[in-house]
Amino acid sequence: MFMKQIILVGILVCLFYISCSDETENNSTDAESMDIDPDTSVEPIDAGVDIFVCKNDIGVEPIVIIDDKPFKKGPYIMYTDTTSTTIMWETETVAPSVVEYGEKQSSLDKVMGEESDLHEVRITGLKPDTEYFYRAGDGQNMSIMFKFRTNPSHHKPFRFIAYGDSQNHPEIHSKLIPMIAARSPSFVLHAGDAVERGGEEERWQTEFFDVVRPLIFYIPYYISIGNHEANSQYFYKYVSYPYPEGDEQHESYYWFKYGAVFVIVIDSNKYYFGTEDPQHRWVINTLKRPEAVWAGLRIALFHEAAYTDGWGTCNYDGNLQVRSSLLPVLEKGGVDLIINGHTHGYERGFLNGVCHMIVGGGGGDLDHKCNDFEFIQKTNYVHHFISADVLCDKVHIEAVDIDGNVFDSFDIPFSYPKPAK
Repeated sequence: MFMKQIILVGILVCLFYISCSDETENNSTDAESMDIDPDTSVEPIDAGVDIFVCKNDIGVEPIVIIDDKPFKKGPYIMYTDTTSTTIMWETETVAPSVVEYGEKQSSLDKVMGEESDLHEVRITGLKPDTEYFYRAGDGQNMSIMFKFRTNPSHHKPFRFIAYGDSQNHPEIHSKLIPMIAARSPSFVLHAGDAVERGGEEERWQTEFFDVVRPLIFYIPYYISIGNHEANSQYFYKYVSYPYPEGDEQHESYYWFKYGAVFVIVIDSNKYYFGTEDPQHRWVINTLKRPEAVWAGLRIALFHEAAYTDGWGTCNYDGNLQVRSSLLPVLEKGGVDLIINGHTHGYERGFLNGVCHMIVGGGGGDLDHKCNDFEFIQKTNYVHHFISADVLCDKVHIEAVDIDGNVFDSFDIPFSYPKPAK
């Protein structure tokens, strides 16, 4: 009996050794297929994708639409990373700023901000990829309980939404919100022109915050400033994004990382000044950051496209300064996907290995086709949004019209890494 046990143990050890040897060989082959250049001059960081355990399962639950208005605006989630988030809200009168939060509703911590009628509270020391309950108020009068989730430090499949140019038709914009909520994105990229006239404060209430309220209770909107925002004080008043290094007056260009995806948000209004604007050097340096170089997918979000087929009066085919000054930087910096607005409709094409998308179908009066750039493969001048499923090794994108019909779909493979020179 004892001898049989020894033989059995020996067989198991041999099988384990063979299994480990096979796995090592498979790991080597798959790693080589990822085409990671070991000679890159940029120090690597954790790319965050384990191709051996990643499953293409987003596993989301729809965001429940809540018809609740605890304050004039919000509470709403702003810039979020792996260990912190910002919560804002606006009240009719000056009051204390209090946020209670925690992983369990029965055990909440408290953080306080300054007394104000526009409240902004930054919560730090959070865990990555963790759901937290929260409520906001003055300490006595608090909102109902909402939830937010911190960004993952490693890649896992998730979904994001992108659209722009919601502008002056909240009745159209509001029809997109339930469809977006049903897809339960981790965040929304807005390509600018959130309102028709950025200098009129009331429009921020009626054309934007009242419409997106059910979403921003839970997830952040990352907005690229458009021409209709007109560099207004109200854009800067109601958003909270990191100030770019060397420019502590503008939150109109910034970056963030979510798992294996790196997003750089650019102020295309400033590109009327071309390479003379400090933002130009910031874009170059930002795309050299290890977070960008070692990302699986690099996205550039800004309002005015370099090229467009559509326009209302057929006297415009894209922003020439963006075309001559910004686009070469993005191509050299390894950007995979460019998302724009400004043209009110949908356009998609590939140029020099980069996917260009115009998603300006959020509510503004629609444009029509005027030009015919060869690389633009798909156009559709309808109200719409795009839904992007970021999977283990690619992003799958669907364009969805206001009636819920998918009218375009395609994939963009991940690329590891693509260092800026």
